[in-house]
Amino acid sequence: MNQERVSNCFEFDHHMNLNCSGQSGCLNGGKCYQENINCPRISMCQCLDCYFGRICQLDTNGYSLSLDAILGYHIQPNIRISQQSHAVLISLMIVFGGLINSI
Repeated sequence: MNQERVSNCFEFDHHMNLNCSGQSGCLNGGKCYQENINCPRISMCQCLDCYFGRICQLDTNGYSLSLDAILGYHIQPNIRISQQSHAVLISLMIVFGGLINSI
């Protein structure tokens, strides 16, 4: 299975029920979508502006730049640190350099 984080594409139904059968797990006003109304297996959240995460649990309000918002999709799951992208490795070096400098 491909471990890249890419968009999930599905055919959009404009009359889709947004409440996920009354059990929406989306936070902060996110809209819940399911791939099948009769026998749903997957639900996805569409987050409002300034919110992100699988269930819209994270927000960027009050922050000019969030490291998680910048690097979130560059970090590959189940991959060793040494095999991550250059952007992730450089960011880690800067963070650890700052920690050592502050000590």
